[in-house]
Amino acid sequence: MSGFGQLLQAQHRGLIKRHAIICAVLVIIAAAIYFALTWQRDHALINQQQTESMLSEAQAELSSFEEAKLELDRNLGRYQGLAATGFIGSGDRIAWAEALLSLQRELDLPELSFELAAQKPLSETPVDPALESYGDVAQATHGRFAHDMRIRSKGMHELDLLRLIEGLRAKQVGFFRVNQCQLSRVSGENGLNVDCALRWITYVPAPRAGDLPAEEADAL
Repeated sequence: MSGFGQLLQAQHRGLIKRHAIICAVLVIIAAAIYFALTWQRDHALINQQQTESMLSEAQAELSSFEEAKLELDRNLGRYQGLAATGFIGSGDRIAWAEALLSLQRELDLPELSFELAAQKPLSETPVDPALESYGDVAQATHGRFAHDMRIRSKGMHELDLLRLIEGLRAKQVGFFRVNQCQLSRVSGENGLNVDCALRWITYVPAPRAGDLPAEEADAL
């Protein structure tokens, strides 16, 4: 082979090597691009899943918050309704007496008398041993209380008694129930002798921590 042929062969081999190197580089670049795109896709998918998960959790929390708000609104409405009837709080004992006497005049009822006993805690009412006691009953700090009212009258008709009870309820000065009523007829007298026991019931909520003295709040 002539020297010229050998030169051509050497140049051809060099060209093949360069092409091989270029192809290898292109393959490496393509592989790098592929893996980069695959990583970006997977990373984007993970981010999307995390975003969807966070969105789902936020929607669940929002739904839970809305349900809690609705329940709070319902409970607040019940509380306000009970407060409007006089059930919440220590009770307006003067208003009860005034309502009774005012109804006696409005309904033109026979003369009546009443006694309103001191309030007493109902069962399972928390009491504070540090407070002064009356008899065998310690003063309660909060809970349910009973205020017993005894009403007596002579010459009252049954319908008048019903009107009196319904009138007291209509005035909404407090929440009460009729514990008992004794009706007796006296020979030769018009109407009935009435001896009724009403029980006014109130509820004093437990004090909140912010309403207590600092030393008591720290003890909670």
